[in-house]
Amino acid sequence: MVAYNEYIRIKILYHHRHQTFMVCAVIAKEGRYVATVGLPSFFLQTEQYGGEEILLKLAGGVALLLVESDEEKWKKHVVQENGKCTVYVLCNKAIYGTMNAALLAYRKLAKLFKSWGLIMSPYDPCVWNKDVNGEQLTIMLHIDDLLLAHLEASIITEFNRKLDREYATHKPLTVTRGLTHEYLGQSLDFSYKGQCAMSQYDFVKKI
Repeated sequence: MVAYNEYIRIKILYHHRHQTFMVCAVIAKEGRYVATVGLPSFFLQTEQYGGEEILLKLAGGVALLLVESDEEKWKKHVVQENGKCTVYVLCNKAIYGTMNAALLAYRKLAKLFKSWGLIMSPYDPCVWNKDVNGEQLTIMLHIDDLLLAHLEASIITEFNRKLDREYATHKPLTVTRGLTHEYLGQSLDFSYKGQCAMSQYDFVKKI
């Protein structure tokens, strides 16, 4: 079970939109290189924390698909609830859609960032900074979407490799580098020196 105070902590892990504006303004002003990174299978690469047990209820068609995948293993666990086939499973990984998944995944990332010498912003737990070669490296995250920025492109490459070693065991990271990026439904354009143009036109067009 996730207590109410844990729920509040989970909500905090989704950084505010104004933080994106401020970070992008600093990036543009300082002329930093930028990379946006998507972490593949983010939750399935996150173990349950501290012996916590998470029970997941699968009902109807989803339960039948599980049985179909391995009848000998799962058929004996099927029960009928409200006229539907139901299976309860004990999870050893963070499962997307469960209340604690974001918190578990964040804890793993935060532990990695600390081991790499990054310091969490006192204003936003989803923004981390580190001085590298006398300049600031910033990593901003929203669940499995990261934005990295530094004045030296090689520093971004170095930290992309660190992320790759941790999260690309099954699928490669999705990495975009250059002056234009898609991040959290926004188009970010750093083409003009000292400026960052933001738009959600492409996102709205897809709706």
